[in-house]
Amino acid sequence: GLCQGSWVFAMILRKMSRYKRDEVYIGTAAERKAKHLQDPTMSKDDAEYNVVPGHMYPGVPVLPPNFAPRMKTIEEINELENELKSHKQDVDNRLLDLQVQKEKMMSADEKNV
Repeated sequence: GLCQGSWVFAMILRKMSRYKRDEVYIGTAAERKAKHLQDPTMSKDDAEYNVVPGHMYPGVPVLPPNFAPRMKTIEEINELENELKSHKQDVDNRLLDLQVQKEKMMSADEKNV
């Protein structure tokens, strides 16, 4: 039936795209356990994120050291300032619309009670 067809289709896709078993990428369960026993403080799931209680996940965002300021001239600063003011106005308008909608819904609920 349908389930048997999906196995055939998966086998064809596996051969075409050269999928490999998970063990090739992440290792066998025994290899993962041995790796964890070497350094039990590392996360079992992902060594890149060593999260411990009480710390932010995955950490405090930091700009890269080669990050250079975007603004070099007064015109660029003014342009950014205008963009931010425009965005702030859009947000304020959206918040006002939501407040009106919320008040309508609350007044409709009071009438129904």
